[in-house]
Amino acid sequence: MDEDNIFKTMDAITNAISDSCEPRIRPDVTLQTVNDKTVIVVEILPGAMRPYYIKSEGMTEGIYMRVSRTTRSVEGYMLKELILEGQNRYFDSEPCRELQITDEDIQNLCKIMKETAIKNTWQDSEKAKIKDITKNTLLSWGILTEVQGEIFPTNAYALLTGQLRMQPIIQCGFFKGKDRAYFVDRREFDGPIQNQVDVAYQYVFEKINMGMQIHGIYRQDVYELPTDSVRELIANAVAHRSYLEPGKYTSSNI
Repeated sequence: MDEDNIFKTMDAITNAISDSCEPRIRPDVTLQTVNDKTVIVVEILPGAMRPYYIKSEGMTEGIYMRVSRTTRSVEGYMLKELILEGQNRYFDSEPCRELQITDEDIQNLCKIMKETAIKNTWQDSEKAKIKDITKNTLLSWGILTEVQGEIFPTNAYALLTGQLRMQPIIQCGFFKGKDRAYFVDRREFDGPIQNQVDVAYQYVFEKINMGMQIHGIYRQDVYELPTDSVRELIANAVAHRSYLEPGKYTSSNI
């Protein structure tokens, strides 16, 4: 391909991408030499104005995502997530307007959260540093939000108190063998999301084996899985799951 045609092709690629997508995408189209051949390289950096969609198909039908080696249309809940992300908003900080709360409800949650923090702190010196949690604290954390001078609970508040309209659950299963063909035991945990994490954590350690290590003349009981890693896995699964996906649960399989 001669030089004129190369640049015409680059312009055509740029125009095709920019004219077909909304919001407008500005690709970086360059030339590189690979094995003595000139190659057109198109780079599209992640944009902040999500979701991007094919203009001719519209927003509801023209948004696609890569799943492994396939390209698939996004589902409704994923579209909602993309719209929120594009507006720098997130599900947990959105107002939960159907939930009515009082000052007493707020004080109870503040008390519970402080008690939980103290319970999970080992050293007395660290316990003494834990400060009281107030309404302003919850506002700064996004658990409460202020709209036109009125205080509303957010979805985070609903999750922490177990009052979300479709409150998620954690489902735990204990299987025979290395596949998931045969259940030995199965549990579902509901209620406030932080309580679900605690009971799921305890469930795992009820089901796994415990060994021992000898340190000098002392024996130390040791689980077959690191306790910190198990808690981190469960907490991350809860924190990073999609709460817009209907009927979705967090699963822990042993």
